[in-house]
Amino acid sequence: MKLAATIPGNGEGGGTLENGRVENPLLPTGLQQPPEGAPSTLGHILSTAITLALIGASVVFLFIIITSGISYMTAGGDKEKKVAASTRLTNGIIGLAIVFCLFAIAQLLSSLFGINLLEFTIPKL
Repeated sequence: MKLAATIPGNGEGGGTLENGRVENPLLPTGLQQPPEGAPSTLGHILSTAITLALIGASVVFLFIIITSGISYMTAGGDKEKKVAASTRLTNGIIGLAIVFCLFAIAQLLSSLFGINLLEFTIPKL
């Protein structure tokens, strides 16, 4: 059964309601649907944001660990530089551990509730 109704407008047309969807008569028919592969749900957008945030944080903390390790090695006999580099190295390791814990928590939530928070696909345009 096909449901079709005219939605009242200002006398210049208006849209149509077909199968429970409002169609815009000004758009070509191909533009009524979202493009194939486009993120269509908030969940998909959030999973992409979470994945990118975890990747970005991992790269930043890995960079902090590498640069503070180099600073520690090149500090020589300067005690203040060694302490500063050691503090940054500790902070970088703690940050990377937190990122890995967040990844583990996301995997646990995914297995418990069946929602894949870390699914990342690049939509085709």
